[in-house]
Amino acid sequence: MLGFVEKAEKNLTAEERLATVLKDLEAAKASLVTANETSAKALADVKAALEAKEGEIATLKAAIDTEKGRANQTIAAQGVPADLLPAAEAGKGTQGETAYVVYHRLLAEDPQAAGAYYQAHSKDICATRQ
Repeated sequence: MLGFVEKAEKNLTAEERLATVLKDLEAAKASLVTANETSAKALADVKAALEAKEGEIATLKAAIDTEKGRANQTIAAQGVPADLLPAAEAGKGTQGETAYVVYHRLLAEDPQAAGAYYQAHSKDICATRQ
C-alpha cells in the first residue's frame, strides 16, 4: 500500500509541474501574440511611410520633368540652336562661366534675374558672346 501512496504523490507533483509548465506556456504565448501585434503595427507604419515617400518621389520626378520642359521651352524660345549651347558639366558651378553663359543659364532658370543681370553686365555679355 505504501507503493500506491508514493505513486499518487508522484502523480500529484507531476500534475503540479504540468500546471506550472502550462501556465508558463500560456504566458509565453501571450507574450508572442503581443510581440506579433507590435511587429505588425510597426510594419504597417513603415509601409505607410514608404508609400508616402514613394508619392513624394513621384511628385518630385513630375516637378523635375515640368522644369526640364520649361527650361527646354525657354531655350527654344531664344532661338539658339542646341548645338551652340555649352554642354553641362557635372560639378561645375558658376566658376569659370562667361557672362554670356551665366546670362543664358539665368534665362532658363529665372528670366527676371536674367534681365537684371543683363542690365548690370551687358558689355561683358556682348564681349564674351561666341
